[in-house]
Amino acid sequence: MNLLEQLRNMTVVVADTGDILAIEKFTPRDATTNPSLITAAAQMAEYQPIVDETLPLAKRQWSPLPSIG
Repeated sequence: MNLLEQLRNMTVVVADTGDILAIEKFTPRDATTNPSLITAAAQMAEYQPIVDETLPLAKRQWSPLPSIG
């Protein structure tokens, strides 16, 4: 039994990372939403396709509504 498995027997494992692949690999019960960690992960080359797809959608969704008048 490795150290991670031993810890899982004694406590709840959470991830303090924005690295999606690490979260998938270690299957923690929870993960952080720390903006600095998410920003760091978004700058990783393997996540560029996700950023390229998601950023334009977010900009459209959160763009200000046209003013009336």
